[in-house]
Amino acid sequence: MNRKKRHLYFLIGSTFVMLLLIQVFMDDLLINQSSPEPVVKKKKVVTVEETTVSKPNFNPVLSITLDRTILYLNPNDQRKIYAEIAYDTKNPFQKEAYSYSSSNEAVATVSQDGVVTGVANGDAVITLESESGEIAAHCSVTVKRTKYLAITFDDGPGPYTDKLVDGLVKYNSRATFFILGYNLENYPEQLKKEYQAHMEIGSHTYNHKDLKNAKKKTIKQEITSNAALIYSTIGSYPTLLRPPYGVIKDALCSQSSTPIILWSVDTEDWEHQDTNYLYKYLKRHAAEGEIILMHDIHEKSVAGFLKALPDLIGEGYEFVTVSELYQLKKRPLEAGKVYYGPNLKNK
Repeated sequence: MNRKKRHLYFLIGSTFVMLLLIQVFMDDLLINQSSPEPVVKKKKVVTVEETTVSKPNFNPVLSITLDRTILYLNPNDQRKIYAEIAYDTKNPFQKEAYSYSSSNEAVATVSQDGVVTGVANGDAVITLESESGEIAAHCSVTVKRTKYLAITFDDGPGPYTDKLVDGLVKYNSRATFFILGYNLENYPEQLKKEYQAHMEIGSHTYNHKDLKNAKKKTIKQEITSNAALIYSTIGSYPTLLRPPYGVIKDALCSQSSTPIILWSVDTEDWEHQDTNYLYKYLKRHAAEGEIILMHDIHEKSVAGFLKALPDLIGEGYEFVTVSELYQLKKRPLEAGKVYYGPNLKNK
């Protein structure tokens, strides 16, 4: 083959290859145009910051206990309800609040420190409720003609004091206890129970000495030593003083930092140790405004009183402390002065 023919064949071959490559390119282009690669649309990612609104931490009320479930009073009279509010002692946060309310303010209102005021005859319910509304306690209030009297017990505490306090609490009643120092040393838990039940605590001196002929120094020692012992037991000083045997003298009055309370009805229970006798005596001599003298160191005295208690309540009597009796009668008590009862003149 001559040179010209080889050159011709080379051109033909090159042209064929070129045409083949063009054809492949065109086929590929047509395929891409007819079947385009799907486009994946990316989702827009929106980041939302979580905002947690946390309630402020607080120490919730665990329980509420009122000192009474029933209360009677006259229109325009005021009586206080005491409450015990329990919290978690290990919780460091602020204590949950609570509030008093009355179901019928046309009958009785209540202040936020628990003082109930009678408005008009009728019934109402006083409620003490935690702010969350989860914990509450209730006291039924009846406003009607009510007769108040004060029962007082000398010479205790003693072995029958617990039973007496339990009975008073059961019947929503109060008493005043005149504490004798040397008995207190043997029965400190009984005094604590009286105080926790919101009974009134008075002093009956330390040794129960007849102070009629006692020197001023002796009188002072009898009063102050007993007051100190009472304070060391319950964290509160006595609010009243009753001298042994009811002996009154100027030196005693000048030494007393509290009102001096005697009595208007003496049951002489120390002599008449008979349950039925004392029951009948109380039924005969109970009257509005009286201050009754008894002793909680005698078993029959406690039994006689507890037998009479529900009967007298049924007759419309309310047993109150001495200080409450004078407050209800709107007669203020003064330190160093002697009182026999709001029905009698002071001496």
